[in-house]
Amino acid sequence: MRPRYLLLLVARLVLLPHSSRAEETYACSKQGAVRLPRRLLAILVLGWLFLSVTDSFAAGADTAAAEQLIRIHMKMGIVVTRIQAWLAAGGTPQQVEAFGQDVAKFLTSGELAKAETSMDSLFNIVVGSTAPSESARITTLASQIVGLHSPIERWMAAGGDPEKVTLLWGKLGGALMAGSLDDIATRIDDIDALVATPALCDTTTTTTAPATTATLIGTMVSTFKNSAPGIFGFRELMNLVTGAGVNFFLFSGDWGDLEPSPGTFDFQGGFVQPLTEMGARYPQFKGFGFTIRMLNAGRRSTPADLDALPFDNTTVLKRFDALIDALAAEPLSAKLGFIIVGNEVDASLADPTDAAAFVTFYRRAVDRIHLKLPRVKVGTILTSGGAMRTATKLFADVSALSDFVAYTYYPIGGTATGTWVMRPVSEVKSDLDWLAALACGKPFAFTEIGYSFSAANNSSEPQQADFVREVFDDLDTYRTNGRLAFFQYHSLYDLPPDACDAYTIEDSAVAASICSFLRSGGLRSYDTGLPRAAWDAFVAGIDQWTK
Repeated sequence: MRPRYLLLLVARLVLLPHSSRAEETYACSKQGAVRLPRRLLAILVLGWLFLSVTDSFAAGADTAAAEQLIRIHMKMGIVVTRIQAWLAAGGTPQQVEAFGQDVAKFLTSGELAKAETSMDSLFNIVVGSTAPSESARITTLASQIVGLHSPIERWMAAGGDPEKVTLLWGKLGGALMAGSLDDIATRIDDIDALVATPALCDTTTTTTAPATTATLIGTMVSTFKNSAPGIFGFRELMNLVTGAGVNFFLFSGDWGDLEPSPGTFDFQGGFVQPLTEMGARYPQFKGFGFTIRMLNAGRRSTPADLDALPFDNTTVLKRFDALIDALAAEPLSAKLGFIIVGNEVDASLADPTDAAAFVTFYRRAVDRIHLKLPRVKVGTILTSGGAMRTATKLFADVSALSDFVAYTYYPIGGTATGTWVMRPVSEVKSDLDWLAALACGKPFAFTEIGYSFSAANNSSEPQQADFVREVFDDLDTYRTNGRLAFFQYHSLYDLPPDACDAYTIEDSAVAASICSFLRSGGLRSYDTGLPRAAWDAFVAGIDQWTK
């Protein structure tokens, strides 16, 4: 819904000659009755119907104006249904005539504040003593109606049929004009119920994987400026995170590094050696995963001789089979609970042909891993934005093949200049619930989940800590019912200053905000190593989940 578009529609409908409007204002008929201006009624009805669910707010649109217009509609609907009773009780047309004219005039000129003030005066006169309580409820309902936009948008992005929601939207419009707040609330609930379940869950044939039984929590174990080098630094990090209650570790490696030459495989540095150390010294770890990156957030990382081949090429398929066979032959692979095929793959697969080729590759990879490592659960990683909006077909295709659904999640919004800003923590629960719903009953995981503390990204250290607490609170239900496979917070320390070099574009506000974001997501400071409030919230959340 675009408020400006709607206001233009309203203005066009009410532009009448003065004499014509005077004839159609609130007036006393020969029988002493009061009638609403016919053209104003048309405005209200047609204006509401043109609040199309297929429209969307432009970035930065004034949702307050939309709520204001809806409040005017609702109050007018109540006035329409009660004005005859008010007249019968002794009301006179002269009490309301001027206010009716003003509502039409200010709607015509787009002066919503004045239109609502006039409408409030009219509403208070006709409704009487219950006007304050009904007005308060109208404010709440108007906010809920505008708040339907985002759930409807993401539901349709996930394959929802616009006709279904349009039908319910029409009923909501009818309820608004009928003047029953209870009916309006019911119609809002009907739309909420429809869009709560992704349509892909109704149309995709999936086999739900068994629920997880352990609470697995990790953090990306980054270092800080003064971290000790080598094995001593590694042990310091392990002591820190296991002392906080971390019990999950996600290894990762580029396919090109794991297969440095055709048919030669190397799992030592990125998997065997650290897992051997962890198994011997840190029994606190209850789960391990391994991300094999052939795609990594927009970058292809296959062996060099495969880089030019599509993913569904026979040579690529056979070589990945061989990689999995070699991994399965490594005794420590028995400790793996999860294998992830690719990281943020949607960032590399905007082209439908590339996406289809990867789905073929992924299907074969899942089958091979199940054959060679039958106890391991298999998934791939999409960004939350890709899953919810920009890569919904790819998401549906790969999630149907997966044992669990994995996301990266950072609640980032954009400004008119493209600068990254953190969205309010109050919006996180809706996102996490929808991502859980998109998994269609399967376990789901977050391989990265995080929040900046930087003022440059419209945040603060207390706000980051609030985010951490919100994540633990919101995911707790899914943890207790076995839906949450694991989550890994990103990250232990801020990333170092050079982490943003790959993103930097000279004289770009976008690049500056990305760099700020990358350097301000740690639970602890890169410069000092000291904990932030978010670290305390993280440790408290683990304790709450595991005690």
